[in-house]
Amino acid sequence: MPETILQTRALSVERGRQSIGLPDLTLHAGGTLALCGPSGSGKTSLLLALAGLVRPRAGEVIIDGQPLWRLPEAGRARLRGRAIGFVFADYRLIDSLSVMDNLQIARASAHLARDLDRATNLLERLGVAPLASIRADRLSQGQMQRVALARALMNRPALLLADEPTAALDEAAGDRLIDLLLDLGRDEGIATVIATHERRLLPRLDDTLFLALPAEAVA
Repeated sequence: MPETILQTRALSVERGRQSIGLPDLTLHAGGTLALCGPSGSGKTSLLLALAGLVRPRAGEVIIDGQPLWRLPEAGRARLRGRAIGFVFADYRLIDSLSVMDNLQIARASAHLARDLDRATNLLERLGVAPLASIRADRLSQGQMQRVALARALMNRPALLLADEPTAALDEAAGDRLIDLLLDLGRDEGIATVIATHERRLLPRLDDTLFLALPAEAVA
């Protein structure tokens, strides 16, 4: 049986005045899950709670056997830096830094030494190695997304969380990015949760959780 990476228990998050609940989940190393729903259904809020970035309304998130929200803030930050990779929908790259330095920031934030070999390997696999010395603000949308994925994987996380990773890409480019994301996840035994509204991606993931709009948004 593969190692258990992510578990949730009675987890719920706030979305406006609504509470959005997540069924109890168990995700093993190498497993993949889609959170699928329209804009406003709480996908990002749930990802942020899983990452330890926004406190849930109730419930538990257990990462690598550690109850994330029972840890002090410093402990959550340490676990997040070492065990969780997050691909933000808006990339969150530092424009004034080179691609390579953006990747090394992930190491520094987790109090880890620079790792040029790891960064170079990821950039090569993602097809953006020639851009290592280019400033982030000179990249195309597709290049930014690949660099953001490389940064999320820099510290060999146990859990990868990706928020609408194909939203800014055309269908062909989006499919190529998902191919790379899933290949890297399988190769490194990473449990992966992808928030998406694109149903065409769902057959490629192990499981799907469908989220609906809160009642107040539908009214």
